[in-house]
Amino acid sequence: MPRVGRSSVGSEHTTNDQKREPTPVDTIAEEWVDTQLELYPEFHVWLGRPGREGEYADYSPPPARSTPSAR
Repeated sequence: MPRVGRSSVGSEHTTNDQKREPTPVDTIAEEWVDTQLELYPEFHVWLGRPGREGEYADYSPPPARSTPSAR
């Protein structure tokens, strides 16, 4: 079974050794992944990309929107 390359959507026969010209859609997709990696550093580990190991996104709840006044 051939190894599928990074951008192989719709192309079952693309291997890592074969290259294709990136399209504008590929550019948008790569930018989206980079944005997700910036927001969620732990995705670096999931995708096997180096850097930011041990960092995590801020999953803490936002501050309360309405706090009762202390009178």
